[in-house]
Amino acid sequence: MGRWVIALCAATALAVVPAAMSHFSYARSVSRSVLVPPNAQRHVSARCPAGAVAASAGVRSPGSETTTLGIWWSSGRVAYFRIANARGNAQQRVTVAVTCLGLGGGRRVPHYRLTRVKKTTVVRAGGQKHTSLACPRGTIPAGAGFDLISGSLEVRRQTRTLNAFSFTVRNAGTRPLPAVLFGNCLTVVLPPGAHSVSLRVRVITATTPVQPGDRSVSQSCPRGSFGLATGYALPPAVTLHGSVAIARGGRWSLTNGGSGQELAVLQLACGRVA
Repeated sequence: MGRWVIALCAATALAVVPAAMSHFSYARSVSRSVLVPPNAQRHVSARCPAGAVAASAGVRSPGSETTTLGIWWSSGRVAYFRIANARGNAQQRVTVAVTCLGLGGGRRVPHYRLTRVKKTTVVRAGGQKHTSLACPRGTIPAGAGFDLISGSLEVRRQTRTLNAFSFTVRNAGTRPLPAVLFGNCLTVVLPPGAHSVSLRVRVITATTPVQPGDRSVSQSCPRGSFGLATGYALPPAVTLHGSVAIARGGRWSLTNGGSGQELAVLQLACGRVA
């Protein structure tokens, strides 16, 4: 892979947790697989353990010629996926994953809380739509998701700052189509009288060369940090098949359909309880 260039690098106090409890914090990835027949769609979910929240989610292993039409949440612990397989393609195994964050110890200690933001936007035929979702004050963007009514829609950009998500959705169809966009905004709930340290998030945005053909890109968070969420902004010749935070970083599956090198913008959000 090419050299990672930090275009946005910020550490901000997200919330506070008691110093005595900081060593109970954890981040883990929970994976599930599903078999998708030709010319079919399948739903699959991935669930975090009790006491944890599903901060972000993505496709870890996409299979050949499959399309992710939906990644969304209906509760704090479970992420849902909708995967489509192309007509005439062989049956494909697709593996999805959810990033689970916890502050163990019981009801009287700090815990993570997710606030979900959502927007429906209509994309004109043959065009693109840019839109954003802001997180409430006191929260920081974690994972983002979408629900696409048709395979004619494609999310070309899904990035974050320290207070909002940005999306670009393309419509290759012949009529206007709606796209539903989601964002998870993360904070920590504290019990009364708690002593505190900071949970910090660092967002790293990198310009990465992508050679022609199928490519897999991985990036690690700084030492002592965990992978919170991934993002991307794609040039015209590059298609994204999967993007997911893993225990200590992120992973992207890409195809460059052009004849020369293209530059994709890949984004990794890393968290640390100090």
